[in-house]
Amino acid sequence: MSFTELAIIAVLALVLLGPDQLPEAARKAARGLRMLRQAADGLRAEVRALELRAGEDDGVAAGLSALRDLQSLAGQATSRLRSEVLALTREPDPAPRATAPAEPPPGPGPKPAAAAGVPDPAARRGPTA
Repeated sequence: MSFTELAIIAVLALVLLGPDQLPEAARKAARGLRMLRQAADGLRAEVRALELRAGEDDGVAAGLSALRDLQSLAGQATSRLRSEVLALTREPDPAPRATAPAEPPPGPGPKPAAAAGVPDPAARRGPTA
């Protein structure tokens, strides 16, 4: 993220959460991100250690696969936490607005002469030879 994006998020958070709730929300978000990063770093270290020992033990491949799955899950949890933090800074959606009924689509409608009860002159003519 660029500095401008971070500044915009900070201003929105201050406006939406207010000066009373903002520090606590920031602490919770930072605490959650820190925990997820520590978990992801621990998983990476374990994966690296298992990769180094993979040549020594054939049963490590299954454990390595499981750890990679856990690492992926930790990454997904980090992404979800980030989106939740961003959701805290977003303005709630306003109530749905009432809309005017849609007009019928333009298309073939009744002919003006037929609508007025006037017979169609083309219908009176016979076949032309």
